[in-house]
Amino acid sequence: MSATTRLVSLGAVHRFQPVDGYFLRRELMTWHIDEWANIQPGSVYSALRSLKSGGFLAENGTETADNRPERTTYRMTGDLPDDGRR
Repeated sequence: MSATTRLVSLGAVHRFQPVDGYFLRRELMTWHIDEWANIQPGSVYSALRSLKSGGFLAENGTETADNRPERTTYRMTGDLPDDGRR
């Protein structure tokens, strides 16, 4: 997954938080993200997992409605991970 995918996903989470992957994917497709940033819709889910494991995002909760699959919502964390560059 590219740094562009992670950066765009992080910015979109910041804008819409708390947000789930399905909403984020749909929103980015309305921006035609696949055309100008070469980001494939399914890569948004991987980006969310990567950003969470990197400490940039935290799970906000998991929701279920009717017979739909569970949706985990994400939000920005208050702390930036220490990457040793400061």
